[in-house]
Amino acid sequence: RNINEHQIERLKKALIAGCEQGKQFVIPKINENIIPFETMIEIIKSNNETLFYFDKTGKLINDIVQQTKSFKKNISFTCGPEAGFSKREIELLKDKVGISLSSYTLRSIDTVKFATIFFRAII
Repeated sequence: RNINEHQIERLKKALIAGCEQGKQFVIPKINENIIPFETMIEIIKSNNETLFYFDKTGKLINDIVQQTKSFKKNISFTCGPEAGFSKREIELLKDKVGISLSSYTLRSIDTVKFATIFFRAII
């Protein structure tokens, strides 16, 4: 998605705050370049990473925690806009692990904060 410089800075601050709260001292990489969603998935696949996505149609968080032993050490995660993923994006994510945090729509910025703390805690 096209995001402006202000949104990137906001995302970086949220990511750093999440890392600080979760005592994570390695800050995850934010892909600032605008790349097609398909390309992002291919890069993650070529790096042999597990991709998680946050969506209210995903598995409950408790179910994910039970599977932590099967996670690869290198992971990536993505969350869509508050409006949700497009049909094309959902099709590309069909074989990936979806996580539902709530039946409500959460702000993407809050999901990123949660995800950085969550993955640091379980991996």
